[in-house]
Amino acid sequence: MALITLLNISFAGSFQARLAVGFDPGNSSPTDPYGIYGKKSEGGTSAYQEKPFDRIIRLSQPVDLRNARMDPWEDTTVKSVQIDSGMGVKPAPPGNPLLGQVVSLGTAAKFIEGEGYEVDSMVLSVFLHRQARR
Repeated sequence: MALITLLNISFAGSFQARLAVGFDPGNSSPTDPYGIYGKKSEGGTSAYQEKPFDRIIRLSQPVDLRNARMDPWEDTTVKSVQIDSGMGVKPAPPGNPLLGQVVSLGTAAKFIEGEGYEVDSMVLSVFLHRQARR
């Protein structure tokens, strides 16, 4: 068996991060604009009578999904797998078990205001690439 020197996993689908915006700090969870249900919002986003904002980056299993989104929710799944085992980058052989699998970053991957995201106390930068739908 050859040594794999590069593994490239491409995935696509929907994305959810429930966080406060505007004048509210990113780690707060205002309930409504007036404070009737709890904490008053200073910004433009409120949890209303939903679960509190948690900044978790979700690629599947969304929480309190709102109905005003632009596209229907589609769990993020693996679309392609490429490997390099010394012969150049090539698609993984047919029947690769990763293809079609639902992608999750777990519950520890959270956005940090102005920084990117955090996993196990490490702050990492996030670069999101949005590709036009065909």
